[in-house]
Amino acid sequence: MRNVPSMRAFRGLGSVSLAFLVACGGGSSGGGGGGAQGSAAAPAGKVQGATASAAKPTASEEPGAALISPAPGSKLSGRTATFVWSDRGASEYGLTIESPPGAPPLHDIVTTTTSLSVHDLPADGAEILVRLRSRVDGEWLAANEYGFTAAGYTAAQSTAASKPWSDPIPLPLVPASAAHLPDGRLLLWAGRSPTDFSKSSWHAWTFTSVFDPATQAAGGLSITATGHQMFCPGLSMLADGSILVSGGSNATRTSLYNPALGRWAVGAQLGIARAYNASTILSDGSVFTVGGSFDGGQGGKSGELWSASTRTWRTLAGVPSEMPSAANASDPPLNGPDAAGVYRGDNHMWLFGAADGWVFHAGPAAAMHWIDTRGSGA
Repeated sequence: MRNVPSMRAFRGLGSVSLAFLVACGGGSSGGGGGGAQGSAAAPAGKVQGATASAAKPTASEEPGAALISPAPGSKLSGRTATFVWSDRGASEYGLTIESPPGAPPLHDIVTTTTSLSVHDLPADGAEILVRLRSRVDGEWLAANEYGFTAAGYTAAQSTAASKPWSDPIPLPLVPASAAHLPDGRLLLWAGRSPTDFSKSSWHAWTFTSVFDPATQAAGGLSITATGHQMFCPGLSMLADGSILVSGGSNATRTSLYNPALGRWAVGAQLGIARAYNASTILSDGSVFTVGGSFDGGQGGKSGELWSASTRTWRTLAGVPSEMPSAANASDPPLNGPDAAGVYRGDNHMWLFGAADGWVFHAGPAAAMHWIDTRGSGA
């Protein structure tokens, strides 16, 4: 095994939290926004929901001023927004704001400038419609319309933010473990009973169900006399989509699930009893496992390799699973240090299969390693 620097050497990991902030503004929602000039009467012309003036010039088909910012279609950042538009050379500009579109205007303002700060905008995530008009040579040109999303969140969005998880989905069992299937469904299983497990081979009935995320429902419960308590095992998906389960409460057992047939089959036994063992698939389809002092005795959980061609396990004496000690201080081992000792120190290591029989061990020990699974291992 070749040591590489450990991630545990890096201190001061920070955490990032996300918070949804809803700006709160004060004041009444009537009247015009700050910076408005001229009268607060609604601009004449075809302004939906606005009260027409006594003199209503016919709208021209000439293009009016175009809104520059905020970016049309964007979500506003708060209850105040500054609208900026192009200089059309108009004598007046009219800004009408509705929320939702078609409702009576929240603001209906006339100004001689090309920008306007508007206060008391909605902060409920609702849709906002902004109409911008230009008055040229005494006529109000056709309005340009722009859509925005108000700051904050709708009631539905707020519920989703405060309740990101769905309601509980009923299952026919309490899964002891689970694995992805090639078609995206989840294989769920329990041992001894749908809600319990045991270390006795007399109780080694496997209760299985398949959950479909697309329908949010689990299939019926099947019961198989596998003789394997698949609680805290090693898991790997094989190249053909089968699931290989090694070790667990019946610590030398191996079982394989065929998703095409929907059945479990008995596999070759491990050479070393283990549970909470780590496992990973290699580029040639073989499976490497190591560690697992949760069951089958503590310590001595050297690596093993399952061959895709012979479908049997062979022990890799050159890949020991040891804890740190004075004897190996210069060559840190796969495990620990861990205050609970090897019982917890060799559980579920982080393994990644690579090419040509190599496996990368990323922790969580004090050192990381490259593991060679060829021959007796190294």
